[in-house]
Amino acid sequence: MSLYIDFEPHSWYKGFAIRKVDDWHQNTGVTLWVGLVDNGNTYQVDEVTGRTLKELKKNITSYRSK
Repeated sequence: MSLYIDFEPHSWYKGFAIRKVDDWHQNTGVTLWVGLVDNGNTYQVDEVTGRTLKELKKNITSYRSK
């Protein structure tokens, strides 16, 4: 199964398509970085988030080491 995403990612990191999302959760003004990856075990898209790009990459590394 291939990952289908409906946006052009800002970049890729360890297989995750990364994008910056402004005004997340009903226009609160919170900005999050989101990483999406195709989970080959369940055939679903897994999402990892972080408030900064550095935090997102740390969370992705933790996700990959599970």
